[in-house]
Amino acid sequence: MERKKKRGAYVALSVLILAGLLLLIRSCAPQNIDSLLSENGIHPDQVMVVTPIDSRTHVVLYRNTTPDGVSSGLVEQELWSSRVTLPQDVLQDNPNEPISTHRSGYQMSDGKAFDVAYGYVHDPEITKLRLRYELNSSSEEVEADILEPSNMNQERLWYAIIQQPTTGIQLEIQGLDNGGRVIYSSQENED
Repeated sequence: MERKKKRGAYVALSVLILAGLLLLIRSCAPQNIDSLLSENGIHPDQVMVVTPIDSRTHVVLYRNTTPDGVSSGLVEQELWSSRVTLPQDVLQDNPNEPISTHRSGYQMSDGKAFDVAYGYVHDPEITKLRLRYELNSSSEEVEADILEPSNMNQERLWYAIIQQPTTGIQLEIQGLDNGGRVIYSSQENED
């Protein structure tokens, strides 16, 4: 009889330990993106775009209220912790230009670095954006995503993830029409 009591105590203790471990693991799970952003002063109604870099890393474009404009942020979700990086820069939009643009660079916790370029497309004839740059004596090209106007913004927001840092590198933005013709080039407009 004494042996059965000991066995029962061991089983009960094992179940309690297992339940405690499950609760600990569950409490250490990554937070969702909305709650991470809210903790950093960005409310869900400010978020314009959330796009993944990988399964646990996301770039966020949001309406920044101080100063007024669009900003980007990086959300990294790890098993035991999460990190939000919010640079203090903001897109300075100029509606008189065909395209407004801003670039932010990020370095992830694993050491990888990348840039995010974003802005507004003001010219209604531009239906596609292509970003071109020279890196290590080869020409690279990235196509931007263009979002249609929404209740949050009246202009078409565009963004592109550039998988390597481009600090100090000339970035040419080309706007194409429906026929695929280049009707805007940032290099031509710099003169």
